[in-house]
Amino acid sequence: MTCPPTYVQPWIEFMNATPSPTDVAVGQVYPVPCATTTIKWRDITHIVPLVGVPHEDRAIVGFHPWHVHIDVRFLSIDEWMALQLISSIIPLSRGDNDDPTIWVDSTLGIVPLPACRQAAPEWPAHEAPFQEAMEAAHQHCQPVQNRCPHRGIDLRCGRRVADGGRQCPGHGLWWAADGSLVRRAGTV
Repeated sequence: MTCPPTYVQPWIEFMNATPSPTDVAVGQVYPVPCATTTIKWRDITHIVPLVGVPHEDRAIVGFHPWHVHIDVRFLSIDEWMALQLISSIIPLSRGDNDDPTIWVDSTLGIVPLPACRQAAPEWPAHEAPFQEAMEAAHQHCQPVQNRCPHRGIDLRCGRRVADGGRQCPGHGLWWAADGSLVRRAGTV
């Protein structure tokens, strides 16, 4: 991982200081780290729940933008669609040149939000072209203290899987209950 641009540092400090709620129950209200931004040309304010620390993924999958993941457990279907999300990230930079995006000017804070679902939807392995590279890079790793070895996202924020393991809400890596990586790339 490269050194973050200076405008990403406040996001990193905020997310390190305010972790996302774990093991949530639908309908219960939790203090959630959020970014609030107004898209001026549309005059729409979005409160977006966050999970994990901002990072880039250029070393493993060549994804250069600095980004933070959206905690979709706290978004209704309508909110999710209103954000017009193609993925579940907020880009903080653009491509190789690390130019900041409009999200950088967001207000960061804790917002009480109800959980709309217990976990993020399952990552479909066949739809993530980078999944094979991610799995190959982490095949000999194991989670430590419930944290995904890729970027340290708390696995308790992710989906429980059939064998008692967890799927990382950030990048979809699937960890068995014994800590081993479950290879899923290319499965349909």
